[in-house]
Amino acid sequence: TAELMRAGHTFATRSDTEVLLHGYEQWGKEMLQKLRGMFTFAIWDRKNETLFCARDHFGIKPFYYYQNDAGELLFGSEIKSLLEHPGFRREVNAEALRPYLTFQYSAMNETFFKGTYKLPPAHWFTYKDGQMQIERYWDADFRHPTTLSYEQCADQIDARVRESVAAHRISDVKVGSFLSGGVDSSYITACLMPDETFSVGFASPDGTHKFD
Repeated sequence: TAELMRAGHTFATRSDTEVLLHGYEQWGKEMLQKLRGMFTFAIWDRKNETLFCARDHFGIKPFYYYQNDAGELLFGSEIKSLLEHPGFRREVNAEALRPYLTFQYSAMNETFFKGTYKLPPAHWFTYKDGQMQIERYWDADFRHPTTLSYEQCADQIDARVRESVAAHRISDVKVGSFLSGGVDSSYITACLMPDETFSVGFASPDGTHKFD
C-alpha cells in the first residue's frame, strides 16, 4: 500500500481488494510478484476489454471456471455457484474417477463436471474475445543446496513462520485461530497468541467425542 501511495495512488478504503485494483493499474500482471498469502480474484480491464484472474501460490483458495457452448465464461470459488447458470451443462466427467480412486482426491485440473476446470495454483489467465490464455507466475526452486546447519534452518523456518503469522494478523475484523489438534495449528496459534481459539467436536457412534 505504501509503495502504491508513493506512486500517486489514492485509497478510499482499507480493503485489500482495493490494493489489488491499484496494483493492477500500476503493474499489470507483474503485481502477482508482489502478492503473498491466499487469494483468488478476477479483474475486468475495461480499457482493454480483458478479464484477468489469478490464484494464489499454493492454491489455498479455489477457483473454478467453465466455458459453455454459447461462449460464455462462468467462474467462481465453488462449483455449485456455476450450477445455477442455465447455460451450464451437468455432465459427468468419467475420466476423473480413476485418479480419484487412486489418490483419494481429484488430481486433475478438470473436475467431475465435464468441461469444468480448476485454475492451477500459481497461475493466472486472461480472457478476451472468447479466448483464454493461462500462464504460471511462480514455482518453488529447490536447485540451490544449503550450507546451513540443522539449527540454523530451524531458526530461519521459525522466523519466517512468525513473520508470516504477524502479516496475517492484519485484518479489518477480529482474528482467531482454529485448533485441529495437530502440531501445525498449535504452533501457529502459539505464534499468533489470539484472543479467541476454536475447535469443532462431534459425537461418534460408539458414544465418544472427537474433535477436529
